[in-house]
Amino acid sequence: MWLRRLNVFDYDNNPYFLPKGVFNLYSKTDSIQMPNCTQYCYLRMHEASDQSVRQTKWIRESGGFGNAKTWYDTTTLPKGSEIKEGAIAVFDGTYGHVFYVEKKIDDTHADMTTESNFNENKSLRDWHFWNKRENVELVVGKATIKGCGKLLGFIYIPINDIRVDRNVGKHQVEVTAEYVNVRTSANGEIYQKGLYCPIGIFNVLDTKVVDGYTWYELETDKWIREGEWLIDYPVKSDVVSQIKALANQIISLCDEGR
Repeated sequence: MWLRRLNVFDYDNNPYFLPKGVFNLYSKTDSIQMPNCTQYCYLRMHEASDQSVRQTKWIRESGGFGNAKTWYDTTTLPKGSEIKEGAIAVFDGTYGHVFYVEKKIDDTHADMTTESNFNENKSLRDWHFWNKRENVELVVGKATIKGCGKLLGFIYIPINDIRVDRNVGKHQVEVTAEYVNVRTSANGEIYQKGLYCPIGIFNVLDTKVVDGYTWYELETDKWIREGEWLIDYPVKSDVVSQIKALANQIISLCDEGR
């Protein structure tokens, strides 16, 4: 299940960005969290696609970690000019720049992007080198970021976006607000700090009531709680009746040998 990173990552136990962590091959000391933009996007790819094993092939597929500006031409991952949530934006400056699209507004703007080791005002950088931008114009060949050049295009990574269209025949919930935490079980631990469920409609796999609250399982071991941020769409009784009637009709036809 793809989750948006809306806040800086957890320094204590995040396996992706923790120095000397399972995935982070590049932060060699505790004094540097994310050294540059390419390494941030590489690790964000793992985090966003919920990888449990490091995908070293992505280094090659993302341009071999040359300068950021080379990524778009050398990647073997899908790429194009359309803004998509979960994509990597590539710029063509002297060394170039890459950042991650977390939220999309429309076909020309991202509502929020995240990156590492870049901020026009260096006094705003802390040792973690994490930054987010809001309301960013992203038109290929036109959009510019100071010091980064023009936008070359987007690289699309294999995220598992399980949001769906409304279906009255399924039990669904709609998340209507940002910053909704996802937990590993009903009332369990937060899945990853700084990551949040994207706004949209989801099919419900299971429900549980814990401490008076209803919890909804959206994907295996990923749960959210009822609240003002969520609309519950139970299966309508008439739809249930229609499904049962259809099932009985099928059984009847099978019994008749048709």
